[in-house]
Amino acid sequence: MSQTPPGPYGQQPYPYQPGAYPNPYQQGPQRPNNTTRNVLIWVSVGVVLFCGGAFALGWLAVTGVFKAAETSVQGENYPGSRRDPMTITEGQAFEIRDYHYAEGWSFVNDPAADSGIADLVVTNKRSSDQSSTYDPSLVFKFYKDDLTLLEIDCRATAAPDTGKKAVMDCDSFTDGVPADYDSVEVFDRAYRE
Repeated sequence: MSQTPPGPYGQQPYPYQPGAYPNPYQQGPQRPNNTTRNVLIWVSVGVVLFCGGAFALGWLAVTGVFKAAETSVQGENYPGSRRDPMTITEGQAFEIRDYHYAEGWSFVNDPAADSGIADLVVTNKRSSDQSSTYDPSLVFKFYKDDLTLLEIDCRATAAPDTGKKAVMDCDSFTDGVPADYDSVEVFDRAYRE
């Protein structure tokens, strides 16, 4: 029998028998693999952030469009705007947004022809550094008490240069200006500059 001789102090030279000592390279207990779970969590977080961001951008765009549409429909708030129309009398001079409308104009009251306004002349009193991206455009409204009787649209075919004049083209496509109106209001139909 081949037995290892005892050491000098009666001990074996190696405390373990061959194959009986612990393996330093042995794997520990098997940990669960969480890669799939982690990938799914990160993908879900990414999808939620993407959808939330897309929703926020969409919401900002929609509210911006509605605000712009409201401003363009209702107009800005200045004297002679849709929100703050001017009450005038026939032939009276007035000014809206640095466009001066000369006195002497009159209502055309010919039942055989379209209603309108004759001899309405506009002068551009804006400074040359003010940009004008719209042509002068007005709406005259005739009222009896709170009832709108007639609207007349007036527009210049082109915006006059600074200090220059243009004649407004006005019509309403109805038969005559009503004789029993109480007041006339005018406002600028241009929505933006």
